[in-house]
Amino acid sequence: MQTLITALLVAGTLAVPQGAPPVSGRSVTLITGDTVTVTSGGAVVKAGPGRQDVFFSTDEGRGRLRVIPSDAFPLLRAGRLDPRLFDVTTLLEFGYDDAHRDTLPLLVTGSAGFAKGTALPAMGGSAVREEKKDAAAFWKGIQAGGGKIWLDGLRKPQLDRSTKQIGAPAAWQRGQTGAGVKVAVLDSGIDATHPDLTGKVAAKAVFTEGGDGRDVAGHGTHVAATIAGAHGVAPGATLLDGKVCAGWCPESALLAGMQWAVDQGARVVNMSVSGPDSPGLDPLEQAIQTLTERHGTLFVVAAGNMGEERTVGSPASADAALAVGAVDRQDRPAAFSSRGPRVGDSGLKPEITAPGVQIVAARSKDSPGTGTHVAFSGTSMATPHVAGVAALVAGMHQDWTAERLKAVLMGSAAPAADVNVFTQGAGRVDADRATTQQLTAQPPVLSFGMRSWPHQDDKPETKTIVYTNPLAEPVTLELTGPFEISPRTLRVPAGGQAGASVTVDTRTGPDGLLGGQVVATGPGVRVVTPVGVDKERESYDLTLDLVGRDGKKASMYFFSLFRLDAHEPEIWWEDAEGTGSLTLRLPKGRWMVRAHIVGDDGVAQLLHPGLDLDRAQTLTLDARTAKPIDLRPPRADAVQLAGEVAFRFKASDGLLYSSGFVGYAFERMFTAQAGPDRAYPDTLTKVAGDWSAPGAVYRLAYLRPGGMVTGFSRNVKQRELAEVRGDYAQATPGHELKAAAHAQPKDGYMFSSLEPYTFAAPYEMKEYLNVDDGIRWQHVLWDEDIMYTSGYATYRAGRTVTERWNRGVFAPSGAGLERDGDVLSADLPLYTDGAGRTGYPRTADVRMTLYRDGGQVGEATTPRADFLVPQQGADYRLVVDARRPGPLSTRTHTVWTFRSEQGQGAVRLADVRFSPALDATNTAPAGRLFPVPVSASRLESVEVSFDDGVTWRRVLVAGGKALVDHPKGEGWVSLRATADGVEQTVIRAYRIA
Repeated sequence: MQTLITALLVAGTLAVPQGAPPVSGRSVTLITGDTVTVTSGGAVVKAGPGRQDVFFSTDEGRGRLRVIPSDAFPLLRAGRLDPRLFDVTTLLEFGYDDAHRDTLPLLVTGSAGFAKGTALPAMGGSAVREEKKDAAAFWKGIQAGGGKIWLDGLRKPQLDRSTKQIGAPAAWQRGQTGAGVKVAVLDSGIDATHPDLTGKVAAKAVFTEGGDGRDVAGHGTHVAATIAGAHGVAPGATLLDGKVCAGWCPESALLAGMQWAVDQGARVVNMSVSGPDSPGLDPLEQAIQTLTERHGTLFVVAAGNMGEERTVGSPASADAALAVGAVDRQDRPAAFSSRGPRVGDSGLKPEITAPGVQIVAARSKDSPGTGTHVAFSGTSMATPHVAGVAALVAGMHQDWTAERLKAVLMGSAAPAADVNVFTQGAGRVDADRATTQQLTAQPPVLSFGMRSWPHQDDKPETKTIVYTNPLAEPVTLELTGPFEISPRTLRVPAGGQAGASVTVDTRTGPDGLLGGQVVATGPGVRVVTPVGVDKERESYDLTLDLVGRDGKKASMYFFSLFRLDAHEPEIWWEDAEGTGSLTLRLPKGRWMVRAHIVGDDGVAQLLHPGLDLDRAQTLTLDARTAKPIDLRPPRADAVQLAGEVAFRFKASDGLLYSSGFVGYAFERMFTAQAGPDRAYPDTLTKVAGDWSAPGAVYRLAYLRPGGMVTGFSRNVKQRELAEVRGDYAQATPGHELKAAAHAQPKDGYMFSSLEPYTFAAPYEMKEYLNVDDGIRWQHVLWDEDIMYTSGYATYRAGRTVTERWNRGVFAPSGAGLERDGDVLSADLPLYTDGAGRTGYPRTADVRMTLYRDGGQVGEATTPRADFLVPQQGADYRLVVDARRPGPLSTRTHTVWTFRSEQGQGAVRLADVRFSPALDATNTAPAGRLFPVPVSASRLESVEVSFDDGVTWRRVLVAGGKALVDHPKGEGWVSLRATADGVEQTVIRAYRIA
């Protein structure tokens, strides 16, 4: 599958369209036992057994969703839970949804209140698999225990002139090839049969679940060949093949692979993987620190492909790791390469760079594509260049530790002019100088961290660089660079050391990320030491005082802050002590502040829509100011299924974000606007609820612009509502159906999370919806296999409409293909129904293959994938085969042809839609001529089969209808159509009887 590998150039930079929801049609079970089912209009949150008093905090924006149960707040604040455990979009992307896994993989440190799993000594913990069916009991054990629980997350691999660019040929000419050095490649495996790698791999181990040793991604083979292939940086080095990635790279596999690598005697470990970093040490960072200290092994790690400041990933963020950024063929920073400083402490990362754009290296025979070599881009490709140079140096000095190897690699690097030090560190790796220069500097990097604003009273800080000269003659160095350096001329004695001080004085000069490289030069010597300081821009203290409904300091709460006028990382639950009072240091600007305060009588949501932080301030969030939500349907016998209060706002990038909370009874929900009692632009509150009554469902939603509501009250009359009669057919006997509706404002998307109504089809249901306040409604229907989503509809009060659901023909739709730069992204609805409602499979066997001008670009086994394509416009062919258990549309085969150009945006593929008049069991009458409405652009032919596609015959099409002559008796009808830009086959499109 090429979806991860070919999209590495833009990993983390693909724009999500405004209002785009997270991945739809799938459910995840959280560590707490609660489930979240994602729909195209929001999500359905369902509390686990016995958890009806729990409410859920929701956050949605840029197509990403986070859902946090209220009883997880204290453990998150105390740092005992990994926040990714509640990042629904991440769990779906990792394949941790309920359709793909019965367990939730975890990493545990300390005593967590349950039995340990597989020991992982490098992280001081173990790998555990939580059985989702036992999640409720598991969660109780977690609450009673200690220690910390991490998600066993997945890291991404971070994808002939480059060896010359870094000076490797000069080292080879001196006989320096890395001979005798073991380099471990922890990646997707290595194709050791490739001619470039014959005889190079000394040991192999597989750490992925259920996988073999083949490199089906091609990533590991490419990396290994760059390090030690026949044309690699260190062609004499020996490779250790640790397969830790199968598309993604589980953290438990990485941890086990790291331990194996050092046990095998690796001097250098290449890790071309990355994931988001957070303050403090995560298990991978801790393992690098521990293994480096114990074994002296150098871990060379990709910085990541996020392309922005403060996005250097983990585990490159570990102090002991050598973090590698990427440059192009002109030694300029690659646009995708992650920049520093490190999150949490503003440490100087990355520390070195290497070529990472269009690097040509060996292609695994088991990976997609043709030819023996392939070009990839990414910090994945830069990292093995540095690992290769490390092997060259290690081969010359068998006794050197990781610390000294790192110092030589950085000290000999070539910095680029006019490039910020937090982008390039010491500069581009230089194999020629690294293998000849013996003078070293310690520490190899001077990081002065963060200096708080204002700066008039800052105190100068001095750090020392110690130069070591192993030569028999003294060396005199001239020191240049940023800040105050003393002395500027330094004599380093033969076989001795000498130090120079660097003093950072931030009382004057501009604010921001400052620094550069201290360069010490002498006869044949140039030693580079990057130095940097994060001089804080104008910032102030914001003190938050949280008060419960009992008037005491709040003890159970959640809070978050979001910058509205500029891009800043969201801040949430930075209060490990749970004191109810804390002070945050924030940049000057406008902030949205939100808090959920839990008490015995329920939860209060308090929200300040736009706090202008232009001075030190205290904001009191007092739950006693919150007023109740009192929304009632017309019938007194209606039982509430769910209630929601959501808040929408616009960020500085113009995109809409939503936050809110979901519970099961309005009598336990309170709201208030904090700060001034005034209207705020670009804000909207939604109060919504679902109720069930005998023979009917009530769905009510009301919008209030200008800020957060302070309470809400409305008694709804029956005459204010529209009646929607849902006629639900049976598609799969025995499947339970769930129907829900999301209320959306007419001016765009707003996250919604309410309760479904469950039934067995055929079924008819009366649904009453309110129609005012600019509301439009989107309906969703799903079972265990497929989720169908309607378009948006508005209704009229007092009117009745009938909507027919779950009727075929179910077949792929051409919606869901986007061109963003050099990436074609597919998210195809494979089972759109006869009425045109998009249908996304929750479970299905899929194979999607993309061809460009007749040659294969890549393939995927999911309907959602990214393909990297050349910039030039071209003709493409997309072939999609899908299978499901049935009984309807058991097999579909669709071939689309289209042209794609850069800057195209949405790529609308041609559609064929069959809309026969089927009964409530998706059956048509046998033994008669049956008209099947068909819509397509320039339809060429329609064919029919009554033996599951063994034989076909062409049918007449007249007046937009295919005239199908049904045989007598029970059976199945398969359809095949050809039109302009599309060929489609549907096996068992409908039943006849």
